[in-house]
Amino acid sequence: MKCPNCSKDVITFWQWGQGINAFRYDCPHCLEPLKANKATIMWFVGVMLWVLVVVALCIIVQKHWEIEETRFRSFLFPISLVTVLPWVYLAWKKGGYISRRDTSEREDNR
Repeated sequence: MKCPNCSKDVITFWQWGQGINAFRYDCPHCLEPLKANKATIMWFVGVMLWVLVVVALCIIVQKHWEIEETRFRSFLFPISLVTVLPWVYLAWKKGGYISRRDTSEREDNR
């Protein structure tokens, strides 16, 4: 993801995936206050829905094949990781940031 102010890379995939950084962040180069753009928010919502689908499918499979709970838990994380991580990467790659300053300046001018 690039900063709209200085056009430099803002955040690594690892940093972005650690939580709140996905939505609000300051550019480490020019210190521009940034927030997630609409594409990032839409990708995030899509990934969360996909997580729910994957977990629901795993639970259905567990109940159908009567897999014991401890064994099921040992498979749930790797299955979730393999099926969700590519979508999370796409969210990071396709998303972006906009300046938080632009929004507050527009609101002040109204």
